Amino acid sequence: MHRPNDLKIKKFGLYCVGDYYLERVGDWILNVLEFDVKEIDLWFRFREMFVLMDEVFLCTCLEKLELSGKILVDIPENVKFSSLRFLKFDEITFSSYESVGELWVNCPVLEIVEEIAPSSVFDDCTFGLLKKITHVKSLSSEGETIEALNRSYDSDFNTVHNGFPLFHNLMELSISVDEAYCGQ
Repeated sequence: MHRPNDLKIKKFGLYCVGDYYLERVGDWILNVLEFDVKEIDLWFRFREMFVLMDEVFLCTCLEKLELSGKILVDIPENVKFSSLRFLKFDEITFSSYESVGELWVNCPVLEIVEEIAPSSVFDDCTFGLLKKITHVKSLSSEGETIEALNRSYDSDFNTVHNGFPLFHNLMELSISVDEAYCGQ
C-alpha cells in the first residue's frame, strides 16, 4: 500500500479462506487498481459472500479477470472493460441476469471466456448468455453450464437447436463434463 504511484503492477492474485483479514480485502483490491493492474485473480472461500466493489469494473487497463468462490457481482451500468480479453467465473453469484448482460456488452475485445454459467444464472439464462458472447475466440465450459444447456435443450429443442448462436471467431472450444453430470 506504500508503493510509489509511478510503479505499475502487472498481476494481482488474492486467495483467501475463512474470514482472516476480511475487513482489509476491499482496501487491498482498491489499492492495486491505482497501479494500472493488467491481471486480477480473486479466489475467496469466506463464510459470508464478498461483495465485489464497482471500481473493479471501471478499470480500463484490466486485460484479464478471474473470479472464483463466494463473490457477489453486481455489474454497474457504467462498466468500462475496454481492454479486457480474458474472463473467468467459477462458482460466483451475480445479482441479476441483466447485470451479466451489461458486462458482455461492455467487453468489446473479449476473446476468452471460461465457465459462463455463474451459480445464480438459471438454465434459461445460460442460452441467452451464449448469444451475448458470440465474438469470443476461445470458450471453455464445464459441467454446470453444459447441464444447464442440456436441460434447456430437453425442454425446448426447437428454440435451442434452431437458435443456437454461431461463434464466427471461435478457434478453441473446451468442454469438460464429469460423471456427476452424466445421465441426470
